[in-house]
Amino acid sequence: MATKEEIESRSPQANKGSQKRQLLRNLRNGAEAMRKMSTGKSDSYLPIEKNESQEEFEKRVKDKTDLNNSTTKSIDDMVNSIFEKEIYFKTEDEDLNRIVENFDGAGGSLNTWAQAWKKDASYNGAAYALVNFDRDTVKNSDPYVIEIDAEDVHNIRKNDKGQITLFKYEVNYTRPNGDFADEQVKNVFIYKIENNVLKVRTFEGIYIDGIIEDYLELNEKVFSKFNEVPIVELYPETRSKNLDADCPYNDLAEKNLVHWKYNSLYLSLVNTASRPFIFGSGFKQEKRDGTDNKIPFGIKVMYTTEKADAKIQWVQADNQSSDMIIKLLDRLEEEMEVLGSSFMDDTTRMTAEEVKATTADSNARAAKYSMQLEKSLKRIIYFMLKWKLKSEDTEFTLITNKEIGVSRDEQSYNAINDMHSKGLISDKDARLLFKSIEYLPKDLTEEQIVENLEAQKEDEIGEDLPLETEESE
Repeated sequence: MATKEEIESRSPQANKGSQKRQLLRNLRNGAEAMRKMSTGKSDSYLPIEKNESQEEFEKRVKDKTDLNNSTTKSIDDMVNSIFEKEIYFKTEDEDLNRIVENFDGAGGSLNTWAQAWKKDASYNGAAYALVNFDRDTVKNSDPYVIEIDAEDVHNIRKNDKGQITLFKYEVNYTRPNGDFADEQVKNVFIYKIENNVLKVRTFEGIYIDGIIEDYLELNEKVFSKFNEVPIVELYPETRSKNLDADCPYNDLAEKNLVHWKYNSLYLSLVNTASRPFIFGSGFKQEKRDGTDNKIPFGIKVMYTTEKADAKIQWVQADNQSSDMIIKLLDRLEEEMEVLGSSFMDDTTRMTAEEVKATTADSNARAAKYSMQLEKSLKRIIYFMLKWKLKSEDTEFTLITNKEIGVSRDEQSYNAINDMHSKGLISDKDARLLFKSIEYLPKDLTEEQIVENLEAQKEDEIGEDLPLETEESE
C-alpha cells in the first residue's frame, strides 16, 4: 500500500518547473498577487529599504505599488493573434465531427478550449491535455479532453521513443458533505502503461483543518490496447520538453519584476518629495507642566524666541533621485516593449531600427507557435480516434492560423530561413511558411528552395507521431 509521502511526492523536474513559472503566474494574477509576494524577506519581490520599518514597508506595498504588466499584454497579444482566425476543422466522419463539437465534454468548442490551453502553456512553459473516455460508466459516451495544469503534474516518464508511459497528477475540488456542509478533496491519479495496457490508479484524500491525514485508494481501472498514456504536451520552447521546461517569456517577466521594484521606489520618493518639511534649529526644549515645549504651527500662529541663532525654514527635497528612477523606468519600458514585440508584431513604441530588427522574426515565431499548436491538436484527435476504436487513417483536416502579421518580403523569407537553419522549425514547417508569405527570393526557384530544405536534417517538431493501429499492436 502506498504511503501518504509516496502519493504526494513530486519529481525533481516538477519542483524545478514550479519554481521557474512562479513569477509568470503571479504576473498573470495581477498586482494583488505581486503584493502578496512582496513580503520584505530574502525572496520578496520588493526589498525593505534601509531605515524602513516593517509597518512602513507594508504600507508602501499596499499604497505605493503599481504594476505595468507588459508580460501579460505580450502573451495575450501573441495568443490572440493565433486565434484571429478560427481553427479550421472538417471531416466526413459523423462520430468525429460530433466529438469535436463537444471537445471538452461540457459543450466547449475546439477553438475556445485550444485558445485557453495555448495561453496556459505560454505562462507555465508547458500545458498538458488528457484525452479521457467514460465508456465504462456512461452509455454511448464520447472521448473528451481535460486540461491538466502544469502545477498539478507530479511526474512524467517516457520510453526511448518519447512516448509517455507514466503520468501522475492531482486535482483539488470541493464537494457536498451532507445537506449543510462542503468538504475539500484531493484526488491523485496515476496513469501507467504496463504490457500495452493502460492502468489508472486513483487516490482520494479529504482535508480536515487544511491537512490530509491519509489517502484511500479507489478501484483501479484497466484499458487494453494502449502503448502510451493518452496525454498530449504543448511546450512553447521545443528545445526543452519536460516538467522543468523553460518559458520564452521568462526574460520579459524578469524585466517586469525590476520595473515593479523601481516603480514602487519612485512612487515613494514622489510622495516624500511632494511634502516639504519644516526644519528648526537653535531652540531649547523646555518642560512646562510636565509636557514637551513643542513648537506649534498652523493658521495665524507665530512663534518667537530670544535666541539669536534660532531659525525655522521649509526644506524641499531635490528631484535628482526621482529623475534618475524615471529614466530607468523609461528604459525598462522600452526594453519590455522590444522583448514583447519579438513575440508579437506590435511596433507602436519601437524605433524604425527596432521594427526592422524584430518584425520578421516575430512573424516567423508566431507562425511557429501556431504550427506547434496544430500538431498537438492533431495528436488529441488521434487519441480520440483511438478511444473510439476507429482507424487512425480516419480523414480530417485541422488547420490553425499561420499568417500572423506575415509580411510578404525578403526580410520574412530570411527570418524563416534563419529559424530553419538553427533547427527551430522543420523542413515541412518552413515550406508552409514560405508558401504563406508568397515570397520567393529572386535567385532561387521554389524547386531549389525545397531541395535546399530537404538536404538539411528535419528536426523532431516537424513530425506528426501517429498512433499505432489496433492491428499493429
